[in-house]
Amino acid sequence: MTTSALAAEVPRDVACLTAANPRLAFARIAAALFPAMPFRPGVSERAVVDPDASLGQDCRIEAGAVIGANAEVGAGAWVGPNTTIGPGVVLGPRTRVDANVTIVCAVVGADVRIHAGARIGQDGFGFVPASTDEGHVRVPQLGRVRIEDRADIGANTCIDRGALGDTVIGEGAFLDNLVHVGHNVQVGPHVVLAGQCGIGGSSSIGAFSTAGGQVGIADHITVGHRCQIGGKAGVTRDLDDNAKVAGMPAVPVARYLRQVVALERLATRRGQAGGSSAS
Repeated sequence: MTTSALAAEVPRDVACLTAANPRLAFARIAAALFPAMPFRPGVSERAVVDPDASLGQDCRIEAGAVIGANAEVGAGAWVGPNTTIGPGVVLGPRTRVDANVTIVCAVVGADVRIHAGARIGQDGFGFVPASTDEGHVRVPQLGRVRIEDRADIGANTCIDRGALGDTVIGEGAFLDNLVHVGHNVQVGPHVVLAGQCGIGGSSSIGAFSTAGGQVGIADHITVGHRCQIGGKAGVTRDLDDNAKVAGMPAVPVARYLRQVVALERLATRRGQAGGSSAS
């Protein structure tokens, strides 16, 4: 599959499909040819479901799963083996939660996918330094996590509950494996965060922004809409809409590339000078 502009480069004996966006077309075709495996609705005899929990029609609760008091599992949802859905948690219709996930203090929308080992709704990292004798005093975390429809949460990702308000993961957002989202963070719709990103507390990320692997965003930072953050960048200042940054601390990509070239030239000159003096 390729674009019409490149179709002429394909050998004549090879079948060729053209599309304006080949990768998008492939994703849709593959999803149609290899749909998610259907499951048989029901509750395993080895699951523990509180009598006050509410289970929607045609949902599936696997062995070892625990559903707490007043929790709500939507119609057609799937809760994997050894997963814990805490008291009062809401799972929307058709949401899939894989094995060994823990969800507490959270409201999860429809058609959400939460991969194995994720931890959602645990206390955020909140404390206040006190006296030398007393050490640090923990700040009670009283908010929730809200995950909106069609979000995708990667394996072993951690999303902290809010301190007072809610931590929010927007509609259609994609969080890779091993991402950490601090308390009170607002992740906008269709944001993409690659593996090992860390988002400091009370920061916000605008719609359709992307961050490469191991990006760190300091606390109380505002990232605008449609921003692009290069891998391993450290964002320490607010970013306007459509910003493209890289480096530590993060700067506009053009400036970052100039810095890299200048550093390479400096290192080369020093290396040459050192070699000539040694000879």
